[in-house]
Amino acid sequence: MGKREMGSVPVREAGVPGEVTLDPGCVETIVGLAALNAYGIVAMGKGRVAQKFSEGRLGRALSSQAKSRGVYVAVEDGRVSVELYVVIERGLNIREVCRNLRSRVAYAVESMTGYVVDRVDIHVQGVRAHD
Repeated sequence: MGKREMGSVPVREAGVPGEVTLDPGCVETIVGLAALNAYGIVAMGKGRVAQKFSEGRLGRALSSQAKSRGVYVAVEDGRVSVELYVVIERGLNIREVCRNLRSRVAYAVESMTGYVVDRVDIHVQGVRAHD
């Protein structure tokens, strides 16, 4: 299995005939939900396309919906890189919130997909009171 642009990424199970495919949008949804449910995150940021996830290095899995909610996911050979843009609750320790967010996102992706999360980059775009 090589680099993928958009589309499904096959997941093979040993000893069982058939194939399960995960659409990259599925991974984006897992990441987005994990982020929004993390302690101290009040909103997702606007985000931007990052240069480090440029074409040729990693297959990019970006839906327009994910772009608008600050979630970027690159998947290649069952390995995932995530970039998040978030707004954090005012008054909280930003490092601790980000440490918790990174752990929560990695756990959600790994436990639900079996993929390995190589990195979770977090961009804090602001702080504000929780609604």
